[in-house]
Amino acid sequence: PIYRASPGKEVEELTPAEIKEILEGQKKPAPAVEIDSALLEKVKSIYPSLKETLEAVILDGNLNELARVPVNELMQALGKVTDGKHIIIDGIATQRLIDAAKSSNYTTIIAFKKADGIKVPEGMKVYTFSELGLS
Repeated sequence: PIYRASPGKEVEELTPAEIKEILEGQKKPAPAVEIDSALLEKVKSIYPSLKETLEAVILDGNLNELARVPVNELMQALGKVTDGKHIIIDGIATQRLIDAAKSSNYTTIIAFKKADGIKVPEGMKVYTFSELGLS
């Protein structure tokens, strides 16, 4: 069997007691991710028009759409779009994207896939569409 940390946690962050619980099967990792329900609803409404477009949508803290750009222009857009808080991307959440988003004060990235070995900074959340039950 394959054992995993709960969503939003890295294995390195688990306490010995949490590791023991997972290994003994007493505690199943939570299937649901903790995400703001209003943001989740907004993502659900955007997802059908975003899927398979290789585009990214930038939302502000009030979930207003600030920009929709091709994925290959997202890095430049992060610095230009002020007040952006959430990125929804039909692409891969890479470490480079996460670092750039963090430095521009974004709090959430929701992507098709996460790159292997990414480190998510404190105060930021990175989800995949499948973790949110969308793909």
